[in-house]
Amino acid sequence: AAALAVATVDGEGSDARILLATALPDAVREELAVAEGHIQCEARWDGASERVRCERLLRLDALVLERTPWPDADPEAVRAALGEGLRQLGLAALPWTARSRQLQHRLSLAHRHLGAPWPDRSPQALAADPEAWLGPQLAGLQSRQDLARLDLEEALWEGLSWDDRGRLDAWLPEELPIPSGRRARIAYGEEEGVLAVKLQELFGCQALPLLLEGRVPLTVHLLTPAGRPAAITRDLAGFWPTGYAEVRRELRGRYPRHPWPEDPRTAVATALTQAGLRRTSRGPQT
Repeated sequence: AAALAVATVDGEGSDARILLATALPDAVREELAVAEGHIQCEARWDGASERVRCERLLRLDALVLERTPWPDADPEAVRAALGEGLRQLGLAALPWTARSRQLQHRLSLAHRHLGAPWPDRSPQALAADPEAWLGPQLAGLQSRQDLARLDLEEALWEGLSWDDRGRLDAWLPEELPIPSGRRARIAYGEEEGVLAVKLQELFGCQALPLLLEGRVPLTVHLLTPAGRPAAITRDLAGFWPTGYAEVRRELRGRYPRHPWPEDPRTAVATALTQAGLRRTSRGPQT
C-alpha cells in the first residue's frame, strides 16, 4: 500500500475526514519507513483461504507499507490463530469418526453426572476453547486441511489417566452382551444410551442394566426381523406383559419364519428363524 501525504483534514478524532491527499513517491516512503516505521510480526487466521497467515508487516503508523512472509513464526502465535480459526469453522471442521463422537458423548455424560475429574466435553465447551482439549496436537498445523491429521479420540481423553479410561469403559461401555449370545453396540447421545436389537434377541431377559452405576438409563429399541423399530422402552420387564402382545399380533403374520412365543419371558433368545432353531436343536447331521 502506498503511503499518503495528507493535505486537508476536516474534523477531529473518529469524526475526521480526509478531504485532500496524495500518494508519496516510493523514495520518500522508504525514507519515512526507515526513520519512523516499525516491523510487526503477525499470525492471523485467513477465513478466505482457511489457513493461518504468518507475515512481517512494515508499518508506518496505521499504514501497512510492506508484507513479507514470516517463516519462523512463533508457534504459540500460530496456535492461537489456528484456535481462532477453529472457533470460526466450528466443530464440523474436525475429522470426527463414529468412535470419537461416541467417546465425546460418553465423557459428556460422565461429566454431567459425576463432575470432576471428568472434563466437560459438551459441544459448547469444545467449541468455546478448542486449544484447551486439542492441546499439543495443534503444533505444526496451519490450515483446515491440516486438521485431518488430528487424533480426536486421544484429544478427548486429554487430562484423564489410564485408570479413568478403564472406569469409563466399565460404567459406560461401548458394547453390552445380550441374551442371544452376541455383543450389541450402545449408541450414546447427549442424555442416554440406546441399545437397538431385534426383539427376539432379548427373549428371557427381565431387565437390562442401568449405565454409569445406575445414573443413566438405557433405552431399548426393539427391532423387527427386518431391523425396523417395533417398540421403544426403558422398562423391559414392564414391556413383556403389557406391550409385547400387541407387537406379536401385528408382526407374526408379516414375519412367520421367526419365533413369536406367547410368553417371551421364558423363551430362548435368538437371532435365528424357527427353521434355524430346529436345525440347531438337532445338532450337526452325520
